[in-house]
Amino acid sequence: MASYTNIDPSSDRGQTFMDAGQIYFKEGTFVVKEKAMAFQNIGTYCVAPIVRQPIENPVAVSQLNISSKVAVPPSGTFDFWAVGKDCCDPSGGEFTCGEVANDRARAGIRMMRDDIRPFFVLAVQEWTAWVGAPSAHPLFFHWVEDPLSTLDSFYKKASTMFGQHVASFFFMNLVGTLLLLWLLYGAGIR
Repeated sequence: MASYTNIDPSSDRGQTFMDAGQIYFKEGTFVVKEKAMAFQNIGTYCVAPIVRQPIENPVAVSQLNISSKVAVPPSGTFDFWAVGKDCCDPSGGEFTCGEVANDRARAGIRMMRDDIRPFFVLAVQEWTAWVGAPSAHPLFFHWVEDPLSTLDSFYKKASTMFGQHVASFFFMNLVGTLLLLWLLYGAGIR
């Protein structure tokens, strides 16, 4: 997966970054926690748009005679999304996924799990219907401050778990072998 830097979610489109694994957004990029949405199916799948400018329409929607509750960015679409599972309430409020509370966070690690991606897509579709704004090619990210250190921590955790499982397997085989030898020796087979 590719790594991209200095991405502006208000002017860049998702289809340009379909191969992204890590994205470092431009300074001033943030997650709009107040406009988060959730989809429920066993768990709560939470999404919130990643933007660089406020998305609230400056004039009341009824005065503008438009259908969108938010100001659509220059790209014409909301394609970058911070996501997480069970980190918001069922309506999308109280969005706490990833490092959204960290003011220095402005990067994302791509969410690649095919088994849960459809639920995030449904949450985005629900959001677009709610606010009346498009999302042509949604890309889902875990919002982090430093993707490299986050990936490094994943590697360290995996290495530790691998070592523990190998040691457990060796210990269980040793116990099983000694038990079998003891039973065979007790039965008189030498």
